[in-house]
Amino acid sequence: MRLVLSIIVNNERFSSLIGDRNVSLIGIIEGIRTFAAFLPIPVFSIYALRFTSSGLLAGLAMGVYGIAMIFSQIMMGSLSDIIGRKRVSMVSSVLFSLGNLISWHPFSIQILVFSRLLAGLGAISSPLMALLNERSDMDERTSRMAFVGTLSGLGIVIGVIAGPEISTYIGIDTIFLFSAILGFISLLPILMLAEDRVTVRRRLKIKWDPSFTFSSFVSSFILFAIFFFLPIYWMSRSQILPYGSFIAISLVAAGSIGILISIKFGMLSRITAITLTLFAVSSLAMFYFSEYPYAVMSGFFIFAIGYTIFEISFIPLLIKEHGGDYGSLIGFFNGGRYAGEFAGSLTMGALIKNPIDLHGLHLLFLAIVFMITLSILLLKIRFSKYGNVFNIHN
Repeated sequence: MRLVLSIIVNNERFSSLIGDRNVSLIGIIEGIRTFAAFLPIPVFSIYALRFTSSGLLAGLAMGVYGIAMIFSQIMMGSLSDIIGRKRVSMVSSVLFSLGNLISWHPFSIQILVFSRLLAGLGAISSPLMALLNERSDMDERTSRMAFVGTLSGLGIVIGVIAGPEISTYIGIDTIFLFSAILGFISLLPILMLAEDRVTVRRRLKIKWDPSFTFSSFVSSFILFAIFFFLPIYWMSRSQILPYGSFIAISLVAAGSIGILISIKFGMLSRITAITLTLFAVSSLAMFYFSEYPYAVMSGFFIFAIGYTIFEISFIPLLIKEHGGDYGSLIGFFNGGRYAGEFAGSLTMGALIKNPIDLHGLHLLFLAIVFMITLSILLLKIRFSKYGNVFNIHN
């Protein structure tokens, strides 16, 4: 973790951004939210299976957060174009916190599904990223998005690392209470944000980019398939390392590598294909060679590098050639992300058996390779001279 922080502090561009109030506050808010959202993820499948014997229902409980985010990211991002970024962000934080409070003691799998749905309605990234970009010059956007993306990524890393450790000492259910409290705490920095006066429009303008939206779907599909799979896999196999230690070591080292790559190559279009190729290699190791623990560990490490790059680089590339109305554009991108969360959780929940069905994991790997190949092709077209066919708006 010290290595990651030193990368941020020692980079002159990142250091200069700390003095910008909005950039710092949005980074803090995103870091808090991602930390709170990812705390339960590494142990969620175990928690959900307390309330049901069905892996499919457990996957639904984990993934329904994502299906709610599909609509709320688009809705909240577009709504923030009309009534303001701060108002929408505050409502989102309250919904997120209420959902986590219910998840603290759901009593049944049905209530757990509902609480995750409610928390998922609290989308905050779209209005915040829109606010960040509309108050930035074109040449500032890359560094600002990288700074915020780094803090958001750190929130994910710390949350994923802390989740298994916290659950060991205070229980998995208490993690949801902690997440709810963090959601309410995030209201304070939201109130401190500077926002331009909202221009009321008679007609809502919607923009979206199918190639980037699909790439975000693929990345989150793999991410949540991995995190549903890993804790169950770790419990069923002889463990080379404790689960929490494995997650911590992998994410800190891989995240540092991903940040360095993003700082140097993050705004080159080819970084998208490189990132997706890392996902393919990771899936090969984790799901095709899953009988070998070292392959699974290596695959997770490779995925963590790719996902760090994705978090930092993809949104700046998405908005690079667009002007204004970032809310809906980023909303659709995040909608794809959360659709992937839902699909990945549900798919892995349906596949997980005891013992783990290796044949099913092999088929999952083939499906992932197909999606990655299609995503790379769509992005290649998008960045070619024919890419204007993907600049869709109403």
